[in-house]
Amino acid sequence: MEGLMNRAHNVDSNDPLGAHLFHSEQANFQTLTPSDLRLDVDFWNLVEASFSEGSRDARETTLRLMEHPDIGCLVARFSKKTRGLVTFARLHDPNILFVGYLAVHEDFRRNGLGEKLLARALGHAQAAFSKAGQDFAGAVFEVERVEDAIDPFERLERRARLRFFSRLGALLISDSFLMPPHEGLAPSPMNLFFLPWGSCGAPTDKQSESIVQAITIQHYQGHKSVHPSISSANTERSV
Repeated sequence: MEGLMNRAHNVDSNDPLGAHLFHSEQANFQTLTPSDLRLDVDFWNLVEASFSEGSRDARETTLRLMEHPDIGCLVARFSKKTRGLVTFARLHDPNILFVGYLAVHEDFRRNGLGEKLLARALGHAQAAFSKAGQDFAGAVFEVERVEDAIDPFERLERRARLRFFSRLGALLISDSFLMPPHEGLAPSPMNLFFLPWGSCGAPTDKQSESIVQAITIQHYQGHKSVHPSISSANTERSV
């Protein structure tokens, strides 16, 4: 985790356009309210460009979720345009941060902006748990499985995402987590990665089961109102 926080302050670019824009202007990081989010056209365009229909929520669903006090959104803006974003939900027992969307505009990639966004989101989570007198365990991510890609380009994209999270030190805790369907589509098997915070080490099998249960029960059944008959497969397999 310390490596992530350190690397978030370093920029290494292979993208001339993104590098020029990234270096010539300081990113403005902002936490958005639901009202801000509703009006941010660049946010919605970036979500649609970065996530397939089967892996993103409808706009009104996202706005409803953002009304919850444990759910938030952080964006990076250049010239008042959103060029990076991360959405997240704080879960409890264990105290973890579930990262929903993490996306960077194609012209701003390979500059460390994704790591900066993630580091700030984790810092906000740690501060919130600390304020409540609670320890923060780390963050968890759903990542698409390479073997389920439908074409060579998608396989490359998915391998790049896996390398990103592996480089941060995230640990694979499940390769068959069933992400409940978005907007009526079928459930999707996903990799589930966990990034320990601070001195927290790799989770035990029991702790991994608790993480799966927290995501399924608190986020999908609680925040997103997914019916237990749809999402319970994960908790049944983790018992």
